[in-house]
Amino acid sequence: MDWHTRYVEVVENAGLLIIIVGVYGILVGIVGAVLTGSLLMILRKYKWRQMHIDMKLATMMVTLDFIASLGLAMDCVASLLPWKFFVMFRETCSLCTLLLASTYHSSVYLVSVISIERCLLVVYGIKLPNLLYYIVVFLTINVSVVLVCVEIGFDQVILQPIGTYCLFDPSNPIGYVGMAIIAGMGLTSLLVTAVSYVIIAIDRRTKSRKEMAELGLDPKQVMRETNSTIMRSLTIAALFVVAYIPELSNFVIALVNHRQSSLYWDFVGILFLSPNTIFNPVILLAINQNLWNDFKLLWIPILQKIGLKKKDEVDQINYNEQEK
Repeated sequence: MDWHTRYVEVVENAGLLIIIVGVYGILVGIVGAVLTGSLLMILRKYKWRQMHIDMKLATMMVTLDFIASLGLAMDCVASLLPWKFFVMFRETCSLCTLLLASTYHSSVYLVSVISIERCLLVVYGIKLPNLLYYIVVFLTINVSVVLVCVEIGFDQVILQPIGTYCLFDPSNPIGYVGMAIIAGMGLTSLLVTAVSYVIIAIDRRTKSRKEMAELGLDPKQVMRETNSTIMRSLTIAALFVVAYIPELSNFVIALVNHRQSSLYWDFVGILFLSPNTIFNPVILLAINQNLWNDFKLLWIPILQKIGLKKKDEVDQINYNEQEK
């Protein structure tokens, strides 16, 4: 089947779902771009050499999410036009695959690298050389980029059932191998992230009991702080799992059947995976108080100018930040 014939067939079959995904993707892309763009503006004031490795990794992740957000918004705008530029031609759809697949999946891999760094340091007191993390990040990102380039070179990129993006063709050997690699790396990242944060939560609970027994600390205060840490850890793990499992399920279904997953599974996968570019910066703001304070200082004056914040509220927040 030639590209144009498949394009017409997929678009007609997707029908109203293309519009739903298009509008949804534009909103997610805009919100994600605003959040990640704001964080990049804030992170610029921090000196790279003085950053801890987790902040350096987070900066890389936010950069990928910013690119992915812009790409998602542009792709979805195009999907709502009668002339669907990005998916109408093989070349532009391949380019879109390189932009979105590489950034989205690389961001997922980076989350797992950050989580294992946190787990090793917080739970086991192990601080690995920064160079080791740089090598891991370099390899994972390059695997994503090279993999997409190879699939494009062998003409293994096809329009997916939802009709808004392209990915590998599991019905052919090369496309099948490419999808298997993505699924394997995705599953590994999912397990590493979930297990790391669960271990952090368990460790925090164990240490809090030890602190109360040995140091005679206030049980209520200790448990309040402990529960807060545990909740943050489990929320991160839960969001990551919930967001990525539908997409991972799509890959597994495609690999088992040697063909693309159904239209509705593809639709669900897109709905859950797309907001990753929002979840990641929100989680980063939730676990890093300094970034959250800087984020408020960046946005509160803007909200005040458009009338969403009263001036006295803005002055009070600025005063509180100065006192800190």
